[in-house]
Amino acid sequence: MAEAVGVALGALALLSAFKDCIDLFSTISAAKSLGVDCEILNTKLDIEKTLLLQWIDRVRLLDPSDYDRRLDDLRINKAVSSILTSIRLLLSDSANLQNRYGMKPVERETAIIPTISWPRMNQFMQELENLSLRYHASLWSWPIKQRFYWVVRNKEKFSGFVQQLSSFVSKLNAVIPAIQEPVDVMTRKDLESIQNLRQVQLVLEAAKKHETGVADLAQKNISQRCQERVLERLWYRMIDERKNNVAEAHFKILQWALHPPTPEVDWDDLSEWLRSGSGIYWVSGKAGSGKSTLMKYLYQHPEIQTLLETWVPGRRLVMANFFFWHHGTPEQKTHEGLSRGLLYHVLEADHSLIPRILPTMWREAHDAGKANLELPSPGEIAEAFSKLKSEITKDKFCFFIDGLDEYAGNPMTGIAFINSLASSGNIKVLVSSRPTPAWVQAFSSRPKVQLQDLTRDDIKTYVDDAIGSHPHVQDLMTMEPQIIQRILEDLVDKASGVFLWVVLACRSLLEGFAAFDSPNELQQRVDELPPELDSLFKHMLNKIEPRYQVQAAKLLRICYQRKAYPEVEPHTRIGSPLSVCISEGIYTLGLALVDEHDLDMRRVPSLRPLSLEEKRMRCKMLEARMRSRYCGLLEVHRSKGRNYRCFCGHISMPTGRSFRTGTDRYRNATTINGPVDGLVDSMFGDSGAFKSQMTTFDANGVLSRMNLYLAYVSTTDGPVKTTQVNELTREALLCAKYADEAFSEATASILYSFSQMTFDLIKSLCKEVGFADDFPFFAEVKKHVRPSEKANGQLASVLAVELGMVNMAEHMGTLGILSYTQKTPLLSHAIDRPFSSWLPSFGLDVSPDMVALLLSKGFDPNMTFTGSSCAQTTPWKCWLLYMQYSFDLRSASIAAEVTELFLKASADVDVQVPGIV
Repeated sequence: MAEAVGVALGALALLSAFKDCIDLFSTISAAKSLGVDCEILNTKLDIEKTLLLQWIDRVRLLDPSDYDRRLDDLRINKAVSSILTSIRLLLSDSANLQNRYGMKPVERETAIIPTISWPRMNQFMQELENLSLRYHASLWSWPIKQRFYWVVRNKEKFSGFVQQLSSFVSKLNAVIPAIQEPVDVMTRKDLESIQNLRQVQLVLEAAKKHETGVADLAQKNISQRCQERVLERLWYRMIDERKNNVAEAHFKILQWALHPPTPEVDWDDLSEWLRSGSGIYWVSGKAGSGKSTLMKYLYQHPEIQTLLETWVPGRRLVMANFFFWHHGTPEQKTHEGLSRGLLYHVLEADHSLIPRILPTMWREAHDAGKANLELPSPGEIAEAFSKLKSEITKDKFCFFIDGLDEYAGNPMTGIAFINSLASSGNIKVLVSSRPTPAWVQAFSSRPKVQLQDLTRDDIKTYVDDAIGSHPHVQDLMTMEPQIIQRILEDLVDKASGVFLWVVLACRSLLEGFAAFDSPNELQQRVDELPPELDSLFKHMLNKIEPRYQVQAAKLLRICYQRKAYPEVEPHTRIGSPLSVCISEGIYTLGLALVDEHDLDMRRVPSLRPLSLEEKRMRCKMLEARMRSRYCGLLEVHRSKGRNYRCFCGHISMPTGRSFRTGTDRYRNATTINGPVDGLVDSMFGDSGAFKSQMTTFDANGVLSRMNLYLAYVSTTDGPVKTTQVNELTREALLCAKYADEAFSEATASILYSFSQMTFDLIKSLCKEVGFADDFPFFAEVKKHVRPSEKANGQLASVLAVELGMVNMAEHMGTLGILSYTQKTPLLSHAIDRPFSSWLPSFGLDVSPDMVALLLSKGFDPNMTFTGSSCAQTTPWKCWLLYMQYSFDLRSASIAAEVTELFLKASADVDVQVPGIV
């Protein structure tokens, strides 16, 4: 016990001697008259004080229970005591300080601000105070008898003093070498605790000659601080905001991106490009298709690093990213933000590049008196990227740049910048954008992928996982399996490659599940436009130039009008289920033919054959116009499958077929003007010219003429395509029927033009073998309407009556041309519909309004004529027979209404009809 106490007292004795030494450091300072040298000389002394404090921390002298046990060695203890005594003597020997080291005594202490020692000094004093609570303070209170304060006057002599002091500190470290924490580690921590750059620079200057280890560490610390200053200046608040806010990819999707392409989809192998390619790879996709999600997925995927390392054997790989955001701050959508963002990520990954890449900024960063660095000038930035491209660095770089279509500057500037980067073998660039003209022209020849062509399976996986596995869906499947299955299929089909839509639609369905919505209510949710998409469409509409706004509105109206048609099956009889739509989308060639005439029905060109090259060129030009003018709202969609018959035989994809809107998936198919169409009117409708042109514009009329023109084209390009001709003719008639619902003077000529086109088609088709069987509409017209000067008006009258176009018929009646001089009276056409009996039906195909109109115009229900069976009949008999064979209880009220109309018009109630009593 006595020995332990003796050891403890020995340690405390060393502590007392150590404290005396530390106290004596504060009695010496350099004269202020030495100017800058004053700070350097004081810092030299402070470095030695710090090294002495490091030693006491290392041997834990302030912890008697856990001090370095090597101090128990009496020989070592004695050596340490001797060194401390020497230090104390060096710091307090008045004669020596004056005569040898040229110091001058002063009466009062000169305040010294420690440069590096203050954290350890504070810790030392605090631990010393804590220790005083455990031991009597008198154990180490041996006050120095007389304290003088000394001022350094001679720099050279003081250097000798510091060198002597340094040798004593080195001896302490030699007597008890560091075991756990090396001196350089402790010094590094001390340097890191210094508050500002200037103080570290003082340490470097002070340590150059005597403490080379400290000087080296100070130089590294200065470099780190300057690197941080440069990076902090390049950084801006929202630099990663867009990327961070992009949704993480669902864990089961996008896995195809890092695998070779499949034969079903044409795209360039991204994994191969990452391993060995160079230049630019373009991810193209429509709005909301998941481009940003894919870019984030790729940037963060560990396999990307592996693939790229194959490209950079023996060299360092640096990846950098930038995600454009049109709703963000200027830095998030400008060239300055792009260049700063990429530079920041590059230099953050490899700090050693900063002095070489930004030398001017690097020099400025060493100016401790400059609070804020200047941003690099455009010239400096250009030079920085030029150096990245050169062999000045051993690094290789892969840049991920997302959302180029949201670039707020001149696209040509961005394209030139990216092309310049990719011109180096040290850099490859993965970019994403919508297929807008500038980017298509710049990158279409590069390796690429069209994202919407590849995400259908991903969307189906997402729907199955988010919706299909939901307990509520499982319950509904037991009751309404067909409806629920259709909802799941609709989610995938309506998405049309747009992940944003399906995510929002699934979110709405989940809300419906929580409310226990019925299947029909869930279907309504699928058909609705998610309100979150309004801002996206407004942004796209805002980017349309004023000169193209009317044209864009007309095209959108055409697409929405087409989408509004009921889904029907050809040859559907009255009362049968309505199912598949006649065709999907709008043929690109058809739209090209009417678009070049400003969608004006009066200027639609006359029918003529088109060469394959002309058809391709028209489609190509329309696609280019849509990209350049309509900002992603309209697009060409190249569908696949046996059912799609392309007019132009697309060069790279023979099955390419139809024109689509980028937005027709986002509307309720049962309304004529969808939400986006409403947005168009609300945003552009203030213009008087806009209102005037849109008021008189008839989308159905354009669709009717367009489809009949395409039917003609189908007869002139090689073998006649029977199914296609009939399909297009059928749709042309239906479009004409719908044009009647919003009848205006502008649409009055639809059926006249239709009639003329019909006769032109008959001339082409009647030579075909099987004409009567293959083309029922044209065969029926040829049979009943004899060519004459009045033939167009006659056929127009018949079609208006058979299609139930009451407004058109009323207009013709007003003009005195509602007539028909052939075998069958118009009133009978309203019942039997011989020309259009093969058309899809819409409920009861006899229109009470049309019957009422004809009767009011004096058409006789009892007029005798020779029917199709060569027997004598009347319109009234035709009606009675029609009810006998086609009556449906669901249409009983309409049947009663038509019957009442005939009776009021004096129909012969005594007429004999077989089978009717």
